[in-house]
Amino acid sequence: MKKILLIIILAVFLFNDSATAIPTFGTLMPESGEYQGGARSDFIFKRDVKDYDGAKTTAYYYKASYGLAEWFCLDGLVGLGDVRAERIFEKELRYPFNFSGGYGWRAKVYKNEKYGVDWVFGFQHVSTHPGMQWHESRKHEIIWDDWQISTVMSKRIWKIIPYCGMKWSFTYLISKINYNRNRRISTSPPIGLVVGTDFRINNYIYLNVESRFFDETALNAGFTIRY
Repeated sequence: MKKILLIIILAVFLFNDSATAIPTFGTLMPESGEYQGGARSDFIFKRDVKDYDGAKTTAYYYKASYGLAEWFCLDGLVGLGDVRAERIFEKELRYPFNFSGGYGWRAKVYKNEKYGVDWVFGFQHVSTHPGMQWHESRKHEIIWDDWQISTVMSKRIWKIIPYCGMKWSFTYLISKINYNRNRRISTSPPIGLVVGTDFRINNYIYLNVESRFFDETALNAGFTIRY
């Protein structure tokens, strides 16, 4: 068990120079007619976007999931996020914290109770609308728009549920300068690797940490309460 925890920690902290964006929510899903909620912090350290030297965002969310069936649930996020973006040959602008939210769904396509294995497919969309910024007497606004399809598989071991998988994602940066609108798409590879784990504190509370690789550089951590 200690070796598995060490591998997960090393994956998160040593390899996050090439880690991705929207978390997958993992394989921890509510039962039919029940829901689970919690909090999460997301840190995207770098996303390559056309015409930008780099883009970053930090967000803090309340998250919730509701089970429509034993194998299918809806997910939602609401919170605050900022954006830091640097256009080529221009100064990096930091757009202050403002509304950020998202939605998605997950479907459990395979479950093996005997061996503690779950396989989940999901769709996620997150959009951050930070506050405006003034630079050189011009009004700057921006929206961070993320879309993602993911698949992860987990294996329950004692109190931990490590999981890994793949994701396909892309990001739009939608900027306005004095109301002149531009939309730029991410240029990094759309395919990413997901590595994470849930840790059961008791029958109701779980801690989570996840990192994604190759399509962007990101890390998220939080907790989930099953009601």
